[in-house]
Amino acid sequence: MVASYGSWRSPITAEMKVDALRKQGIPVAYVAYAGEGHGFRRAENIIHSRQAELYFYARVLGMTPADELPEIDIENLPRRSGDVG
Repeated sequence: MVASYGSWRSPITAEMKVDALRKQGIPVAYVAYAGEGHGFRRAENIIHSRQAELYFYARVLGMTPADELPEIDIENLPRRSGDVG
C-alpha cells in the first residue's frame, strides 16, 4: 500500500495504518506532502503522488515501467533475483 498524505491532515491516522501494515509484513510506502491537506492542490504533488504509486506497483509486482519514476522507500518488499544492494 502506498500512503500519500498531506501534512495538514492528521498524520496519526496515516501512521497507524502504515504501522499496522509494517507489523504484518505487507509492502508499504509512506509519503507525506508538506502544505497539503485532504485532496492535493499543488500540481507537482499530484504528479509525484501518482508517479510514486506507479513506482510502488511496479516494484511490488515485478514490472519495469516504460518511464523513469522517482524512487520511494518501500518497506517489507521481498528481494528478487537481480536486485542490487
